[in-house]
Amino acid sequence: MMDHEGIKTLPVISMAADNSFAARMHLIRPGSVTAIIATSGCSPFLNDEQASRQQPLHRLVHSIARYFPKLLPFVAKASFKFVRKMGKQKMVETMFAKSPADLKLFENPDIRDAVIEGSEVALSDHHSGHEAFIRQCLMYHTEEQLTLFPRIEGEVPYHSMNGQMDPSVHPDTLAESQVDYPWIEFHIYPDAGQWLFFQYTSDVFDVVEPYLQR
Repeated sequence: MMDHEGIKTLPVISMAADNSFAARMHLIRPGSVTAIIATSGCSPFLNDEQASRQQPLHRLVHSIARYFPKLLPFVAKASFKFVRKMGKQKMVETMFAKSPADLKLFENPDIRDAVIEGSEVALSDHHSGHEAFIRQCLMYHTEEQLTLFPRIEGEVPYHSMNGQMDPSVHPDTLAESQVDYPWIEFHIYPDAGQWLFFQYTSDVFDVVEPYLQR
């Protein structure tokens, strides 16, 4: 797409675990990524304690992918069917039950519509994205994934913008990541959750702006 549009360089904004794809883009096309701005980005868990701090649903998926990978296709497909039956609003309320910031954002009609409509590509009556979800989950538990971020150290500016209410990254794990990855510039928001991008959009764009090609 960059070639088609005649774009040589650009900063990449990722959401949640998609920061891994941003890092891989830099490795595949060195010099094309001027910066990675990872909103609610998460680094690979370096020990079981970090994984155990996740909220129950996130922890369940992580554990199955890591210890029982052959069960993941069945669990993922069943879970996607269950969510369709449950309804997307109930799914959000369940996943973010301990994240008041995210639930508050979901009350905003524009954000709710973006989440509900955006999920159609992966979760609708006519399509299920469980296979892509399975591949992504398994990818996070490979040796290559554990070395991914150290491989880009010093090669591309990296900003991680994280909310301390994010159900997928516990505040203690976030604090440890700041020690494990001192070359990453962390921006911590105590009153935000996983949907930090929607809550602090202007802050995200302020971070991105210096890396835009003129």
